[in-house]
Amino acid sequence: MASVASSNFLTQARLSSTIHGLNRALWGSVPQRPSAQARRERSISMLTRTSILLGLAVCVCAWTNSATAQAWDHVHLTVSDTEAAAVWYAKHFGGKVTKSGPFDAVWFGTNLMKFRGGRGEILGSDGSITDHIAFSVEDVEGKAAALGEDGAEVPAANRRKPGFRYATDPWGTKIELLDDEDLRGFHHVLLKSTRPRATVEWYTSVFGGEAAKFKDAISINAIRYGDMYLFVQKSLRPVASTKNRSVDHLGWQFKDFDAIIKKLKGLGVKFIVEPNKSGDHMMAFIESPGGVKIEIVEDVR
Repeated sequence: MASVASSNFLTQARLSSTIHGLNRALWGSVPQRPSAQARRERSISMLTRTSILLGLAVCVCAWTNSATAQAWDHVHLTVSDTEAAAVWYAKHFGGKVTKSGPFDAVWFGTNLMKFRGGRGEILGSDGSITDHIAFSVEDVEGKAAALGEDGAEVPAANRRKPGFRYATDPWGTKIELLDDEDLRGFHHVLLKSTRPRATVEWYTSVFGGEAAKFKDAISINAIRYGDMYLFVQKSLRPVASTKNRSVDHLGWQFKDFDAIIKKLKGLGVKFIVEPNKSGDHMMAFIESPGGVKIEIVEDVR
């Protein structure tokens, strides 16, 4: 996969200014008509000074990346019965039921799914920007049948597109079942967007990840985050935000919480919940372009 470096817009200006200042300090003024000896000395000096500048630039860039080092954290679903939902997902997809703070949750390898109780009318994920979640299983048809026997809605298979099935869990979240032998278990979250390229650029600039096409899926833009993907697919019409939807939000964690908050503020990102203390860590909620609710979590591990 082609690696896409995470941009840090707040630091770019600082880096440019720093290098510009260092450049002036190192190079100084240039004589109008230097002698041959002066030109030879200056040529040697140029190599030395260029090496210094490059070294300083690498150091500053390394500081930039480490200051906002990030990792995928979780997907959070809204359900009417959090304990039942955790047991249901763990049973069908090989997860481990746990607690994450006050929330019932399930670990699927390194991927965490949390559940919150719903208040008022909660619509399903289908038709929203967070269209569905997905699991990779060996027996797609067998898993679809098992889900159908345990409260999920499972539409008929699409014969024109074999190899995967869709289901809707008992609480309204759409699930894709696919057979990807390279990545089993929790596989991806799919976003719908009228501007998929811009969406991918925004997520990689803020959350890093490796962006590429996924196998032979021409219509899918994929970003790899650890042991899962974020898929982005083009929508021909505007889609609803995650507000009052069964996929409530996505979450990423950051080592330097203050740095990412400063960066997001500088980018003009909308804050749904301002930074605040939650237990032993800081957190905040933002809304992405397009309307995905995202939790920013301080990594205190």
